[in-house]
Amino acid sequence: MDSWFCKECDEVHQEGQTCAKPPLSAEVPGYAIDKNGIQICPGDTLKIFHFIGARKKRHYMYKFVESVDGKLLVINHLSGGLSQKYTINNSGVYLGIEVVQGYYGVRPGLDFSNRPRIKA
Repeated sequence: MDSWFCKECDEVHQEGQTCAKPPLSAEVPGYAIDKNGIQICPGDTLKIFHFIGARKKRHYMYKFVESVDGKLLVINHLSGGLSQKYTINNSGVYLGIEVVQGYYGVRPGLDFSNRPRIKA
């Protein structure tokens, strides 16, 4: 009997069997979450996985969240140039994104690490 490897749960399943675990990028209504369970908010600096280079070195891009436009997050380069802006969905879990700096929604003197973690 044939089997297949499930990337969602890191287990081997038999042919015709489906995985019972929900996918890692399950939709979470209303807000985007980084890989650590922190809500992505305007003003945050994001570390976004870009590619794997020579000798398995991981390369990242750093972007700035400018605003929320309906169901989209508007992100830009750290330099803040007006030439290119990117949008991502404002719902779901992003496993390739990590919040590395941000002060939105916390008391003065605190930072993003004091935001509550959200389990998806």
